[in-house]
Amino acid sequence: YRIFDKFTGTLEPTFKVINLLYSKKLVLHATEGSAELSMEEEEVQPFRGIYRLPLNVLKLVLQWGNDESEVTLQLKESDIVVSSKEEYLQVKNAVSRSTMQVFEEGYTIAEMEKESFLKNLDFASVCLEEGEKLEFVVYNHELLGIGPAGSLACIAKLGSSAFDRFIVGGIPYTTTRHLVKSLEFIECEKLVMKLGEEYVHINAERFKYTLHLDVHGTRGILNLVKFAQLEEGININTLKLLEFLKKAYTLHPRARIRMKALKECWEMKAYGGGGVYMTKLPYRLPFKGYVEVEVNRFRSALRRMKKHIKLAYPGETLVFHAEGKYLVLKCFTR
Repeated sequence: YRIFDKFTGTLEPTFKVINLLYSKKLVLHATEGSAELSMEEEEVQPFRGIYRLPLNVLKLVLQWGNDESEVTLQLKESDIVVSSKEEYLQVKNAVSRSTMQVFEEGYTIAEMEKESFLKNLDFASVCLEEGEKLEFVVYNHELLGIGPAGSLACIAKLGSSAFDRFIVGGIPYTTTRHLVKSLEFIECEKLVMKLGEEYVHINAERFKYTLHLDVHGTRGILNLVKFAQLEEGININTLKLLEFLKKAYTLHPRARIRMKALKECWEMKAYGGGGVYMTKLPYRLPFKGYVEVEVNRFRSALRRMKKHIKLAYPGETLVFHAEGKYLVLKCFTR
């Protein structure tokens, strides 16, 4: 229940449904609009059609139990009966007239460790907002997640690939968050990504995600992949920077941050809520021009990196990076 509940999110109540169908085994299926999640259960007696089970019905029966609570499902003509040791609930007219599209498995393009995939996917998407996309790209035999957000981008290494380089496609920010939140509850160590026609599967033991891709790509995405190869930089502690960003966020959650390099330090300014907050940070990496970025995006990304990281200026951009995570900030000259 919890996995499907997290996957279907809260934005669209009509998605809070599990579909039950028979395809050699019992299959549980749900959608959140741009992605689908299915799970194969143990063998049951074959049946025809698709039954729709609202998640709030399951919640009624399960909410007083624990994570190990068991329920029994019975399919009776057009109805579903959900029962536990103490409770019984009947869902009337549960048969759906819709059909289920079958997606071919495709070929493997990447293999991932679940824990690092989750942490890095969370980082790559955290700077995005509703209406924006996370891009999957294979570059130098690594699967990258790239979240471009104006003058800022988050890039993360998600897994290894047998392929050299190609653009896989993009998924909506909301789908990324549903993927992260539901995967947390799936017990497995390895994930496999397989490419189909304008979709990818992510296989996690009995669970299979089908992510529908926007294959047109985000403008300038190929200009960002090179930063995932960056190793140079000076070692810095981000504690003072995070303190500044916290104060700037208090000034206004949408405050604009402007950063400029002076001879011995960086000048930091936050504009928002009718006020201006300014301080200086002891970073001695010179860069041309200035950086301007929204505090909420910058702060959310930096908080998901460790405190001791590297800072580089490869020209026209500042890059904070550590452990397969890259926070890229564009420098403006005028």
